[in-house]
Amino acid sequence: MLLIQGLVFGAIYYFLFRFLILKFNLTTPGREPEGESLDMSDASEDGFTGGDNKLAKMAATIYEGLGGDDNVLSVDNCVTRLRLEVKDMEQVNQAKIKSTGIPGINIVSDHNIQVVVGTQVQFVADEIEKLRKRK
Repeated sequence: MLLIQGLVFGAIYYFLFRFLILKFNLTTPGREPEGESLDMSDASEDGFTGGDNKLAKMAATIYEGLGGDDNVLSVDNCVTRLRLEVKDMEQVNQAKIKSTGIPGINIVSDHNIQVVVGTQVQFVADEIEKLRKRK
């Protein structure tokens, strides 16, 4: 009986939420308004080792959107997110960060922000660390 009840409630939830999302045009992850996207068509697809590749450009744009060296205090990452500590959240340009095509941004507190990058977050974090060491 639980299996049948689960299938019925699953169908109700699916169709109800689908109807409400489409009817009221609710913004869900992946349905945010499109902004300017970063043109990375000339980026090489070969490796993740710096230079002029897609991840290096993404990291540079994210770092610039965060306020650069003047604003970023620490950079860490987990499986899919960059975890950053910033001095002033007012200096963070969310539109510039989102222009890289990332799935989302999560503001945790007045000084902590998470940038959802995806499974390639380690390579982006490494590129940001390279940018921090250069300056």
